[in-house]
Parts: sequence; C-alpha cells; structure tokens
Amino acid sequence: MTNNRDLSKRFIDEVVNGRKLSVIDETVAEDFVYIDSTIGTVKGRDSLKDLFSGLFSAFPDLVWTVEQEISEGDTLASRYAWTATHDGEYRSIPATHKKVTAHGVSINKISDGKLVETRMVRDEASCASWG
Repeated sequence: MTNNRDLSKRFIDEVVNGRKLSVIDETVAEDFVYIDSTIGTVKGRDSLKDLFSGLFSAFPDLVWTVEQEISEGDTLASRYAWTATHDGEYRSIPATHKKVTAHGVSINKISDGKLVETRMVRDEASCASWG
C-alpha cells in the first residue's frame, strides 16, 4: 500500500512536473472531486486531465514545488509554490509571457492509495499579477 506522501510525490513528479497525464489513472480515484477557490469544482479523472492539459498549454514550463506537507490518517495537506511562464491563454487571460508564481495550500483526501478529493486555495494576490 502506498503511503500518502509517496502518492503525493508521485503525482507531482510524474503528472504535474513530468506531464504524464496517464498517471492520473493510477493515482486518482475514478469519482475524484477537485474543489478550487478560483475555478470551482471539477469531477472525475477525465475532467482533471482536461484541467491539467489546459494548464500545461498556458504554462508549458510549470514547476510545482512542495514547501511543506502534513499527513494524518486519510488527509494530506500541502503548502506549495509553482512557477511558470504565462505563454498561452488561461481563464480568458491572453498570454503575457511573464514569469509567474502562485502559492497555495491543498488539502487532499486519500482512500485505497488514490486521491479522492482535493481542495485547493491559492494566494489570489499572486495570481492577479498574471494579467
């Protein structure tokens, strides 16, 4: 059985930083729910793949860094930062070609070795600089 931190590391290393969307099938439950403070709710693996595909298109050099993790039971909380160049349209904001950084916190629920829910909150002040 995979522990929560190993699952998180694999997801970030392979899916986010490695751009291997197929790994979502191995690390995320089919009925996964993603709740985001800025974009709303995304349900299911395929919708999550679409979300990341759009993110990678807009920010092709995106790098996600975990700054702190706390794991307890079926919950893993992470404080993170990601940096990228805004080279494509994102949420109706045309490419600015600016280097951007976002900081935030994700709270993840894990069951049977897979992510079943993620709640994401970002520092909106840092995101406002994208446009």
